[in-house]
Amino acid sequence: MRNRLLVAIAAIILLSGFAFGKDKSYISDLKLTDGQETVGLKIYTITRGFDDYFYLKNICTVLKIDFAYSTKQKKVTLLKASRSFSVFVNNSNKLLPETPIMFEKRLYVSRNGMEVILGKLFNSKVEYKPGTREFNLGNAGVIPAPQKFTAAPVPSKRIESRPEQENSKKVVAEKKGEQFKVKRIVLDAGHGGKDPGAIGFAGLYEKEVTFDIAVKLEKEIREKLGREVVMTRSSDKFVSLPERCYSANSKNGDIFISIHMNANSKSNISGMEVYIYGREGSDMDSRKLALRENLDSPSLYDKAINRILGEIGKKSNENMSILLAGFVEDELVGKTETVGRYNKGILRAPFYVLTNTEMPSILIEAAFITNPEEERKLRSEEFRNKIVEGIFLGIEKFIAATEVEEVAKSAATDKEK
Repeated sequence: MRNRLLVAIAAIILLSGFAFGKDKSYISDLKLTDGQETVGLKIYTITRGFDDYFYLKNICTVLKIDFAYSTKQKKVTLLKASRSFSVFVNNSNKLLPETPIMFEKRLYVSRNGMEVILGKLFNSKVEYKPGTREFNLGNAGVIPAPQKFTAAPVPSKRIESRPEQENSKKVVAEKKGEQFKVKRIVLDAGHGGKDPGAIGFAGLYEKEVTFDIAVKLEKEIREKLGREVVMTRSSDKFVSLPERCYSANSKNGDIFISIHMNANSKSNISGMEVYIYGREGSDMDSRKLALRENLDSPSLYDKAINRILGEIGKKSNENMSILLAGFVEDELVGKTETVGRYNKGILRAPFYVLTNTEMPSILIEAAFITNPEEERKLRSEEFRNKIVEGIFLGIEKFIAATEVEEVAKSAATDKEK
């Protein structure tokens, strides 16, 4: 009996591979399916006992999941459409059933962990089938179909370069390849002057709240972080959207934060939202909001030109924008004790100011001014100060994460060495 027990223990140790010793990675086959498309890939794998751990970034690349890693925070931020997920290397927040493995500068997640991550990002039930080594993602259409690349149509009208566009491209060129450092922060208080923005049922103007928050935030940043601040408007005056972008680009801003209050025809809608640039928008609500905020933008023809030019450099800034949005949203949720739409998911929309600023950029809809309860809160100094504190702490954490440690490039553009 004792011999059988010893043999069993030895077998378990043998099967465990390097579970009690040094891990070793190898290349294995894996399939991803959504019931409509199936893709096979070769993936870095680590086996511990009876469990396989897969290289997270491999899977993110195939599924076009945005991936940003901060060594300082020991955290990976993942973003797919309107949903985000944070993976901590030491699993300190206990979101995953097993602790991820960091090996040879690659982050590996167990198959159970991958089910959790993909399930959250795609809002579906994800199952792993060991027999076929296949992840079933549940929702048809989530795997990108093979793309056919065609040349973009050339506008029939000649496009003349504008000074601000030339300057924006110059800024991108100068920053390319340099270590990212936040020296100058651009604060954009939404609306102003003849443009009141959204108006609450009790008569509170969006332009008043956004400017008050921006002024307080400017003071906090200067005094506590010692950074230069550029204000796109310094009083209750009307500043056009192109002028705001020109101000940010011409003064070489390192990050851009646009502050707004939300509005909805339904007075019971509440919560805050944080946006990064997205050509299509996360959903219909996001597209409608962007359309409303873009009312001051130039003609449709100029919009098309600016959107084309806006794509230049957006990929290089995307991960920084995701990281900034993630930190700011986390802190805002904590300080204001509210939850954003999609359960704190970062949203995308083609806001003019996000499209045409050549730096990591986010737009914050801090609360719904059309919700009577939130309008009441927005009138109070205490609640406004909480918004200021939330944004400030998010900026502070972003600076700590990006200025000391290297942040990984986008999964969509990063090539494995």
